[in-house]
Amino acid sequence: MKSKGEAHHALFNFFHDVGIPNIIHSNNAKEFTHGEFKRKCQKHLIKQTIIEPKSQWQNHAEKAIGIIKRIAVRIMHKSNTPICLWDYAYDYATHIQSLTVTKQFLLKDRTPFEHVKGYTPDILEFLMLKWYEWCWFYEQDDMQRKHLGRWLGPAHSAGQGLS
Repeated sequence: MKSKGEAHHALFNFFHDVGIPNIIHSNNAKEFTHGEFKRKCQKHLIKQTIIEPKSQWQNHAEKAIGIIKRIAVRIMHKSNTPICLWDYAYDYATHIQSLTVTKQFLLKDRTPFEHVKGYTPDILEFLMLKWYEWCWFYEQDDMQRKHLGRWLGPAHSAGQGLS
């Protein structure tokens, strides 16, 4: 997203990837409580609740964001990843976290991915290469010549297979 005002696009992507939720619990930011985001929630009969001001502990996403940040910082430090790739590291960390079983009672010994999607995820793409490991790749328009690059995690929205 280029701005917070584009939050409704993320909501649409969530609808497409996961489905329409019954309820959304968020902070009182205008991008969630006004405009296109609110209209989409009303259109799809999604109940919206908000946390009390200055009460971040009421938003369970805050703790999850802290966990993701620690994972991303750890993998970047261990692999000497340049800071300019922080967003890729955070994306990679969210994938790892969603594919990891936790002690969360409501998940019943399943991964968050499996709980939401309803099927066991394929983790092969995370086993073949490590974060920021050297790898060979081909350009789509030149499949004859290999290029050397670094692996920044799977590209689920581009290409096919292990792209």
